[in-house]
Amino acid sequence: MKKGKPAQYDRFIPNRSDKDLASSQFNIARADSEQPLDGATIAYHEEVARACGVSINKRILSFKEEAPTSDRDDLRQVYSRPALKPNASTAAKRRILNTPERVLDAPGLVDDYYLNLLDWSLGNMLAIGLDQSVYLWNANSGDVNSLCQLEGDSYISSVKWTADGAYLAIGTSDGDVQIWDAESQSRIRTMAGHQARV
Repeated sequence: MKKGKPAQYDRFIPNRSDKDLASSQFNIARADSEQPLDGATIAYHEEVARACGVSINKRILSFKEEAPTSDRDDLRQVYSRPALKPNASTAAKRRILNTPERVLDAPGLVDDYYLNLLDWSLGNMLAIGLDQSVYLWNANSGDVNSLCQLEGDSYISSVKWTADGAYLAIGTSDGDVQIWDAESQSRIRTMAGHQARV
C-alpha cells in the first residue's frame, strides 16, 4: 500500500491481502507453544505434516500412483496400442441389401414438406395420398385398393390411421377431415371447421 493513499475496501469486507490467515489460525490452535510459526517457513510445513501424520515429501491429495517412466525415446512405441483382433461377433457383419425389396409407384405425390401423405397401420396396411386420391396397399398380400377420390380442386393433405388400424382419417386442402372404415371402404363421417388445409 502506498503512503498517502487511503486503504480501499470492498463494501464491508476489509482488505486482508497482507495477512496470512492460515498460519494465524494454526498458531491460535497451538497457543501453548513458545513461539508462533510463520506460514512461509519450513518449520511450519513440518509441523503441519507431523500433525496430519504424513511425510513432508508426500502429496496429501494423490489419487493414483504416478505413471511409470519409460526408458524408450520413441514416443510412437510408448503410446501406440496393439491392433484389436476381430472376435466372432464382429466377424459376422450384418448384410445390407443394395436393392429394394419392393418398389411402389406413386404418381401424383405432392412434393410439399408440410403434408403427411404416408401412414402405416397396425394391420400392415400403407395409406398413401396421391393428389386427389387415397390408395391402400396391403403389405401381406400386395393388393392395392383405391379408397376415395376427391371432387373439384381440393387435394389430399394428410392421412392418419387410428391406433388399432381400423379407421383412416383423411385431411383435405379444403379444411375437411373425413373418417373412413378401411375394411368396408366406406366413409363414416366428414368434419369441417379448419380454416386451411389439414
